[in-house]
This record gives sequence, C-alpha cells and structure tokens, in this order.
Amino acid sequence: MQVRSIPLGGVLIVWIGVTALIALNRGIDLLWGMTMLLLLATVIAALLPSLQVRGVHVRRMDFPASAIVGERSDIRYEVRAKGWLPRYGVEIHDNLAGEGSLAPTAFLAKVSRTRIHCFGWTPHQRGCWQLREVSIKSRYPLGLTRASQRLDAGAQEIIVYPDFVRLASLPVSNDAHPRFEQMISQRRGGRDEFFGVRQYTAGDEPRSIHWRASARLDAIVVKEFEHQQDRQLWILLDLAENQHAGRGATGTVESMIRIAHSIAVKACEDGIPVGLVYRVADSLRQVPAGADRATYHLIRDALARVNAHAQVPLVRWLQRLHGHLPVGGTWVMFNLGGADERASLTRVATGRSATSLFIEFDKTSFAKGQPSVDARIRTQNTSHYAVSTVALGADLRQLFRT
Repeated sequence: MQVRSIPLGGVLIVWIGVTALIALNRGIDLLWGMTMLLLLATVIAALLPSLQVRGVHVRRMDFPASAIVGERSDIRYEVRAKGWLPRYGVEIHDNLAGEGSLAPTAFLAKVSRTRIHCFGWTPHQRGCWQLREVSIKSRYPLGLTRASQRLDAGAQEIIVYPDFVRLASLPVSNDAHPRFEQMISQRRGGRDEFFGVRQYTAGDEPRSIHWRASARLDAIVVKEFEHQQDRQLWILLDLAENQHAGRGATGTVESMIRIAHSIAVKACEDGIPVGLVYRVADSLRQVPAGADRATYHLIRDALARVNAHAQVPLVRWLQRLHGHLPVGGTWVMFNLGGADERASLTRVATGRSATSLFIEFDKTSFAKGQPSVDARIRTQNTSHYAVSTVALGADLRQLFRT
C-alpha cells in the first residue's frame, strides 16, 4: 500500500477560505478573528524555514577515506549556528549516494551554537566520489515551504569498495599448486630461476622456506620460481555497456565486479598470484599478477573505480590486442555474449598458453530485476574450457565448487 503525504499548505488555504466565507456570510467577529489568526500562522510557517538555515555553517569532520558496500561507517559533521537562537529541523544533504547529486544524509532536530554530530552511514554503491559543498535544508515547522542553502564544507574524497563473498576454492590446476612444486621440479630436472618470495601457506615444502628473508620480515616466507607463473589467475572484465543487463545492484555490471573482488580476496588468502585486465576507452589497463597485499589493494581500487561505458566488447579488443595480453595461467573471463564469443575467446586464450574459465550471466533474470525461486549457478566443463552461468539471486559462494 502506498501512503501519500497530505498537502498541508493546500488544506490550510482551503480552511482559511472556508472560514472567511462563513465569517463574511454570518458577520461573526469571532470567525473573522479566527481567519486572521490562521492567515498569520500560515505566513509565519512559510517564512520560518528560511530563518532556520540562515547563519548555519557545516564542516565535515573525521570522514572515512574509504568504505565498503554494505558496511557501516561513522561520519561526523561540525555544525555551527550563529547567534543565541537555536535552529530546528535542519537537513544535511551530501554527495554520499554516488550519483553525483546531493542526497539526504543527516537530520538535526535542533542546532545551537557549535556541536559535532555523529551519524552512521552504510554505502549501497561502490565508486569514488569527490565531496565538496553540502546543502542544508529546512521545512520547519509545518513543511509549507522549504528553504535551502549551499555551503562549502571542504574538499573530501571517499572511495567505496565493492563487497565480496567468501569462495571455497579457485580454479587453478592441481599441477600448479605449491604442494606440487617439488614434483614439477623433479620432472623438469630441477627448479627454475628464483624470482621472489611469498607468505608461507599450508602444503608448502619446508625446504622452500627462505630463512634469511623470514628472519628479516619476522614471518615465514617461501621462495617462488619462474615456473609458478602457471599458477597465475587473470581476471578479464567486459566493460562494454551495451553487453550488460539490469541496472544498479541487480545488474550484471555490479555482479561482475562483486565476483571479481571475491576472486581477488580468495587468491590473496591462498597466496595465488592474481592480476586484472580491462579496457577503458582505447586504453588497455593491467594490474600485474602478484600474491601480495599491495597487488590486492591495486585490484580492489581499480574495481571500485571502473564503470561500464560505450566501447567494444571483450572479445573484440582481446583479438585486437592479444599480443599485449599475459602469457599462461588461468584466464577468468566475463563473457556477456554467447557461444560464438566464447569460442573466439577460447582461441585467444589458447594462443597465449592460458586455460579458459568463463563466467556468464542469465541475462533474462537480470533484465527483470527479480531473482527467481530456483536461482542458481550452472556449471559446464568441456575439454577446452569451463563455464559457470550465474542467475540473479544465486549464491555466489557456490562458484567454482565441483
């Protein structure tokens, strides 16, 4: 049931008109007095909102530099009212909705002198927003009129990272897992060239521990060798706007970003080198694969900032720029096309000695914006690739489970 607000101003005007007509018809002084009182109260109520915002100044205090979708953060405003008269019903509108326009952020029942007000804020959309001015509004006391004023609250940038789900596993081939490192080395007649260290994980060989680096870093780390590039996991995004379905949190764009972030989190936890490849306008962007926290932070930052826009789909720019793509590893590709595009993407990946893994979407469910009762993830494995089709409302924690 939809509840509509009552137009109080219209009701008062009708009431004053009816009272004036009765007083004119009956000639009763008491009714004339009541009419004048109602008219005076209406005029005062219409003028008061402008007095509530006059002399009020707002400044951002202790704003977070970053936040995560769905997680509560604390924000603080310093609000100062000039003079000794308090103000009432002051609304603060700030650009915290991520749509480039000021939206209701906080409500102050009473403002007097200088105080710091703390509010809870839960972002619902990822992105990077430049906060500059704020708007204060008031409809006190009867909401007949609304007065507003824009104020300079100081420059502030907030980056909102996408949320993620905990994945059970990642699609890396068994013969590339660290516990098989010794077996691969024996088969090759020894280890390949040493190129770095990473944090120790369960299953690593004790003789792979880099004792000198472990003592220096005060944490157990193990040696990595060149052949471990086969373990690399690459995430390839499709940011072609016309390929996606649905809008906002229930669209395929946000689902793609959420899945990509979940993969990056799991890879970082398991010590698997993960990288990101995407295209912005005519520029190919890459975050080089790594298993350290710095690489994860670069990927998370990129996922917070990217947006779908008018450009060619993934399959077209992969074919055109295949010489600039990474070699080896597993490519997790978001295919927004069909079977033909999947076959073309597989050929590109094979040409770069990579294993193909596709994530596709049930576009019908995303276009409707309503999850179905049997929403799930359907997985198909072939000799050339694996593909998981995600429906709106499916449990993303089931991804990559066999």
